[in-house]
Amino acid sequence: MNQFTWLDEFSIDNQLIDAQHQHIFELANKVFASNDKLVIRDCALGLFKYIREHFKAEEQLMQQINYPDYQNHVQAHNELLLRLTEISAPLNGNEFNNSHLNQLMTDWLMTHILQEDMKIGEFIHQNDWPSINIKASLSN
Repeated sequence: MNQFTWLDEFSIDNQLIDAQHQHIFELANKVFASNDKLVIRDCALGLFKYIREHFKAEEQLMQQINYPDYQNHVQAHNELLLRLTEISAPLNGNEFNNSHLNQLMTDWLMTHILQEDMKIGEFIHQNDWPSINIKASLSN
């Protein structure tokens, strides 16, 4: 059973960003699917790396569209990255508290995607732009 389930209501109607968000859900679910500390560590580190890459791509999109709330959105990313750093620190000693990751993912879902990222989608639609392609490539 998945800890995190992608729902259509999470879509910002940008194909690349939505695909990245869905992949983050998949990676987070892999962390919670294992009981093996080494597997959890490897999956968590992969998730954290991908989130950082995703934030770079999302920031690139915001720059391409001249998103007016860019600085505040980047600050929200930086706050989430700080939390990721705090959560990942114990991984080197094979100690991991998945409740911290669960809370981060829940916060990210409920506040960042549903509130902040939705604003990007609304801005794109309001300006009636054709599909925006981000040049950044991410590892899966």
